Amino acid sequence: RGSLLAHGSHITFLEAMVATRAQRASLGGESTTTTKRRGRSKSPAPKPKPTPKKPAARAKKAAPKKGKKGAKGGSAYARALESYPVLTNAVQAGALSFASTLASQAMTGTEPGDFDYRKPAEFAAVAVFVVTPLSLLFFSQVASFGTSAKLGFDFVVTGPVLNVCFAAALCLVRGQGLDA
Repeated sequence: RGSLLAHGSHITFLEAMVATRAQRASLGGESTTTTKRRGRSKSPAPKPKPTPKKPAARAKKAAPKKGKKGAKGGSAYARALESYPVLTNAVQAGALSFASTLASQAMTGTEPGDFDYRKPAEFAAVAVFVVTPLSLLFFSQVASFGTSAKLGFDFVVTGPVLNVCFAAALCLVRGQGLDA
C-alpha cells in the first residue's frame, strides 16, 4: 500500500507498531510472535541434553522473570499499556513520528542547528490524534478475521481511510484547510 505523502512512508511503520501494541494489550501481554502447534509433527521433538549440576558455593537470589506481571509488577511501560492502551500508543506513535521526521531531515543533510521542528511536531500531532485512534479502531474490528480477510479489509477500508484522514489532518494542522 502506498502513501500519499513523500514523508508518509513512516506511517506504515507506525500502523504496524500500533497494531502490535494493541494486539499485545488485548491478549493480556502475550507475545504476538508465539504460535501454537497444530497437530503432531512427523518427527519427534528433540530431547533436551542433561546438564551436569555444579555445586553452588553460595545461594543466589533468583533473577526476576521478564514479562508482564499485571498492573502491580512489570515495567512502567507495560503497566501504562495495560492501564491506558490508547494514550500509551498515541504518545509512543507521536514520539516515533517526531523522531523519524527529525531523522529524515538529518539524512537529507540538514544540520542539527537548522532543523525545522514545526514539521515533526505536525506529524507527531497527526500520529497522536488521528493515526493511532483510527488504527486501534480498525485493528479492534478485524481481530477475529482470518488473514485473508484482514488483508482485504486493510486494502479496501483501512488504507484509503487512513490515507485520506492523514492528509486532511496534516492540511488542517498546517492551517491550509481541506481544499489545499
